[in-house]
Amino acid sequence: MSASSATVNDFEDDRRVSLLDVVTQEYEEERHRRTARLLLTATFEPTKHRETEITQWFNDFVAAHQVPGSTHAHAPASADGATSSASAPVSLQENPDAVTGILLLVNTSALASVIEAPADVLRALILSLANIAASGAPFLTAVKVSAFSEEVPREFPTWAARATKAAVDEFTGAANMTKVVFDVYRHILELGRDCAAQPPEKQIEYLEKSQARQFINHVPTAEKIAAFGACDEIPTPAEWVAIFETPIDLTLDSDVTWPAEPWLKY
Repeated sequence: MSASSATVNDFEDDRRVSLLDVVTQEYEEERHRRTARLLLTATFEPTKHRETEITQWFNDFVAAHQVPGSTHAHAPASADGATSSASAPVSLQENPDAVTGILLLVNTSALASVIEAPADVLRALILSLANIAASGAPFLTAVKVSAFSEEVPREFPTWAARATKAAVDEFTGAANMTKVVFDVYRHILELGRDCAAQPPEKQIEYLEKSQARQFINHVPTAEKIAAFGACDEIPTPAEWVAIFETPIDLTLDSDVTWPAEPWLKY
C-alpha cells in the first residue's frame, strides 16, 4: 500500500499505547473504589425526639445528593428512632459518586459519622452545618470536622443510620488527641470493611441492626466523642470553611511601605 493510499484508520491501528494511556485506563476502571471521606463528631440534646430529627436530617441530605439511578432510597425514621436507610445497596460500579457511610447516634447524646462521597458533596455538608450553627438554632452542639480525606479507598458499600449503645467510660481528654481521633476513625472504618464482607442483601441490615460484639467494639463511646468537642485542635465546620474554602488574603510588605520601592532594573 502506498503512502498516498493510507487511511486515517491505518494510522490509528498502528498507534502505540503509552504508559499514560494505561495508567489513565486503570484509574477510570477503579474510580468506583475511590472517594472522599469525612469524619464528623458532635453532641446533642439527649432526647429521642432530637435523635430522630438528626437521623432524618442526615438521611435527607444523603438522599438529596445520591446519584441518579441509585436504588438507595431512604425512608423516614419511625417513632422509636429506628430507621430503614435503604431498600437495596448502591451499585458502586454503576454509580461511583454514590454517598455511602454510617451515622452512629451513641447513647442518645453523641454522634459519630463517616460519610464517603465526592468532595463537593462533603464540602456542601460542612457548609450546611456551619450555616445551621450560625443560625442560632442548631440541633447539634460541639460539631467537629475530625477528618477529611480525598482520593481514598471506599470502605462502606452502602449508607445506613442507627442509634446504638456503647459502654460508659471516664475519658475526658488526652495529651495527643490526634491519636485518639485516628483510633476512632480506624474503628468506624472497620465497620465498613465488615459490612462489605457481608452478602449484598445483608449489608444494610448489618449496619443498622447488628448487635454482634465485633460491631459494638468498634462503636466509639459518647465520652470520647464529647472530648472531641472540647478539643481546640479539631476544627468546627465554620473554622474548616474559613481555613479551606475562604480565599487567602495576603498583605505583602510592599503593600504597606511608603514611599514605594522603585522597579528593579535588569
